[in-house]
Amino acid sequence: MPIEKGHEWGRAGALPPHAPVFSNDADLAAWAVQHPGSTVAVTAGDLARTLGVGVRFNPSRASHIVPIDLLRVELDDGRVEHAIGHVRIGTWLIGSRVTYVMNAAWCGDLNVGPRAHPGDGRADLIDLHLDRRAQIQARRRMRTGTHIPHPQVGVRRADTLEVVRDRPLSVAVDGQHIGRARNVQITVQDAQVYLAV
Repeated sequence: MPIEKGHEWGRAGALPPHAPVFSNDADLAAWAVQHPGSTVAVTAGDLARTLGVGVRFNPSRASHIVPIDLLRVELDDGRVEHAIGHVRIGTWLIGSRVTYVMNAAWCGDLNVGPRAHPGDGRADLIDLHLDRRAQIQARRRMRTGTHIPHPQVGVRRADTLEVVRDRPLSVAVDGQHIGRARNVQITVQDAQVYLAV
């Protein structure tokens, strides 16, 4: 169930004994698909950064449990992958178009989706269709999340998103290149895993 305005996100609780602890988003997403509803911890990666989990975070001292959504990513060849942090469609070539679908706010050192929330039942689509000068400026401003609003940057929030392009583009899920596609469908799967933070 997604968070609601005016309600606290998650509940008091601790990491169960022998629960797995992950150090990257891709491994956490793979676990969540195989073990839906489990409680785990994450110590590094874009989701951890979004949640404010730093390098000194000790999962055994966690006192709060929060639900985390999962992104189901379907390519036009029928292949399905899952992401917990983000999906990138396209690459940062000068003058090219790149689209991010964000569950976490961070993608590496870039604050791509500054309003993205990993437990609200929606994903943030950030579509950058910029000329060369604006692309350089946007990339620099993405470090602080101040690249939006911008007239050449489309932003949408939804539980189901579709990205269609006229030619196959590179698709990366949680930083892992998974192939090329013209059509990518992303569906938010609510509360697929619980994190101890």
